[in-house]
Amino acid sequence: MAVSMSRVAVATLALASAVPATVALSPAYGSVKAATIVNPSSGTTEPLGLDSSKKSLVGLLPQIGEFDSCELCEQLAAVEDDLASANIDLKVVGIGD
Repeated sequence: MAVSMSRVAVATLALASAVPATVALSPAYGSVKAATIVNPSSGTTEPLGLDSSKKSLVGLLPQIGEFDSCELCEQLAAVEDDLASANIDLKVVGIGD
């Protein structure tokens, strides 16, 4: 059974694939790239790890385990191979509790 993607996810993917590599980086990119995260596996703090040599799609989830966040993760997991083949780095960060 194929996962149906929401309009938001489709628009996000279309935007990520439509941005040329020569576009200047936004100030928000600098903030996200400088962010540190807590690795849930180890409990250690580490950088988010964005690679500026390729496109990045960063999903920020307001609550971990909340319905919309789970649905977005399912949709992103369904297109993970497509993102990788398009050389788009996928990072998903839960900012809630």
